[in-house]
Amino acid sequence: MKITREVDYGIRTIRALADGETRTIKFICDNEDIPIDSGYKVFRKLKESNIISISVGAKNVGYKLLIDPKSMTLLDVISALDDELYI
Repeated sequence: MKITREVDYGIRTIRALADGETRTIKFICDNEDIPIDSGYKVFRKLKESNIISISVGAKNVGYKLLIDPKSMTLLDVISALDDELYI
């Protein structure tokens, strides 16, 4: 199985949100060493797959994990971010 950079960023994003807190994209990207442009792309795909949610506040946009990280699998992340899956 090939783990792409995008999947790696997705895993890092889930790790950053695993405590259940709402975080900004800047916070996550800074703390997880994800380029901000790649972060937007990954976050969009994770949102479309109902893995994270976006909440719009007065000052910042926040992201929150929708799925319990203990029940998530690596396949869930790969399926959300990669069009082609080879196992």
